[in-house]
Amino acid sequence: MIHSKVYISVLILASLIISCQEDNPNPSKSDCVVNENISSKDSSNIYIYNSGKEEYGYATAIKLNKPWRASSYAYVYNNTFYIVFSTFLPQIINPDYKYEKEFFEIKITNITSPCLKLANVSDSLMCRIQYAAVDDDAAENYYLVPDSLDNNFIQLDTLNIETGRVAGKFMCSFVKDLKFSIGRLDNPYYVRFFNGEFHCKIK
Repeated sequence: MIHSKVYISVLILASLIISCQEDNPNPSKSDCVVNENISSKDSSNIYIYNSGKEEYGYATAIKLNKPWRASSYAYVYNNTFYIVFSTFLPQIINPDYKYEKEFFEIKITNITSPCLKLANVSDSLMCRIQYAAVDDDAAENYYLVPDSLDNNFIQLDTLNIETGRVAGKFMCSFVKDLKFSIGRLDNPYYVRFFNGEFHCKIK
């Protein structure tokens, strides 16, 4: 059962999505997150990890040119809607331990349309995305959305407060934040996630 404050916040977000679908047909869902073809043949340093237990949901995509899958969940905090994707490195000694390797966090503070442009935390207050390659509780590399690319979007297809479910599509490119040079040097400089989908519960 969703806490009353969370319920109200999600209700507001859902009503905004519904009103935008009715009053603002552009950009349409079909124009938001489109299917892309794999163009890169460079698979060097493209690490694919385990999606974990997928307790609350999952996300799938193509990571540059390899199939990618992650655990996913959503939550509401301080009138901000969060969607999280994570991948993990299996631990033979302790298989129940969640050894995280990738962390996505999408923060949505204002839903003006079911199609939202993803931007860096420093560039937007409405819809922000963070991506990091991590080594459990330590960061390996932080990534930024390139200013030069305009094909980074999240598409909200479902936000159901009765079932506590959210689903949609996403596409986003990242480049290493070179201000943080300490980390894993062989992580790729450029990564693109495309043909992405997510289906998860609101925690």
